Amino acid sequence: MEVAERSLRVLIADDESLARERLRQMLVAEPNIEIIGECADGRTTVEVILRESPDIVFLDVKMPEFDGFQVVEALESDRLPLIILVTAFDQFALPAFDAHVFDFLLKPFDRERFRQALHRARQQLAASILDSEVIKNRFGRLLAALPPPPVSHRRLALKSDGRFVFVGLDEIIWISAATNQIELHLAKSVVRLRQTIAAFEKRLPESQFARVNRSTIVNLDHIREIRPKSHGDYFIFLDEGTRICASRTHRGNLLRFLGPATSLAEESG
Repeated sequence: MEVAERSLRVLIADDESLARERLRQMLVAEPNIEIIGECADGRTTVEVILRESPDIVFLDVKMPEFDGFQVVEALESDRLPLIILVTAFDQFALPAFDAHVFDFLLKPFDRERFRQALHRARQQLAASILDSEVIKNRFGRLLAALPPPPVSHRRLALKSDGRFVFVGLDEIIWISAATNQIELHLAKSVVRLRQTIAAFEKRLPESQFARVNRSTIVNLDHIREIRPKSHGDYFIFLDEGTRICASRTHRGNLLRFLGPATSLAEESG
């Protein structure tokens, strides 16, 4: 006796109404599908995923607020959906991407290709191997393979103290590591995250942020002054008055920012 397939909860995320309509029509024609919502921008997509916990998300790559990859970045929940990326830009259709997300649909895809992706998703869910650590590792490999979006258009979606916070990169002045969390120091507030500083550093563009000691990252745009200290160490003074002791171990990060002709040699006497 065959066991009936359970209903799959599906979210559609695409900024184009015609694309959402096409996906909706394909999904409605399939058995045991519950469409829990449609989103037209990345920020709303993240909020709905965290609130509704869908089984599958058909996620457009190019969307306002956050693009598809930034949506993936923001998913820190223990219950993560299967992500099927959808895009019209074939430069994203690389073997590395196909290996790191669950599936990839290149617009315009036909019904057969859509059904193939949906069938694979059913099998994955039915096999009960949707382990959160497996998904997190897969997403981590995906994010490591991605070039960061332009800084001027980038914000981070952060889960902090049971709420969801959206922070622009330019708002972050410096970042410090505590016992089992990190603190993002903004102009008028501090955002605390349960995450290692090494993991968070990977989310930041090297052109704007630099690790200056084992437990501190600074926004290079907020540095006001650098003074040599002793034994190759130095002090960094930030715009809002914070003084940070930076180590010689990480001086290369600042030299990259200051330029090849700059020296951070100690002051004599």
